[in-house]
Amino acid sequence: MKIKLFSTLAVTSSFIFTAGCSDSYDPVPSSKCSMVVKHSTDILKKLAKPKEEMIKECRKATDEQRGCVMQAKIVADLAKCTKL
Repeated sequence: MKIKLFSTLAVTSSFIFTAGCSDSYDPVPSSKCSMVVKHSTDILKKLAKPKEEMIKECRKATDEQRGCVMQAKIVADLAKCTKL
């Protein structure tokens, strides 16, 4: 019984820890927008907007949103960044 309870608590707390950390992004300053746009374009490929438009949007974004973009690996990850 105690082992089962301990296992359940360990799994639950590791899930909570992982979920809590997933919303934390290293801030990226607007001076790095060219790097952020390049990374976004690599993910979006043909879906990407023109570079000039993406640079403008990047400059309007928060440091946290830019950090989120830099950690994105797929299009769905990028979609989460706009909700920050």
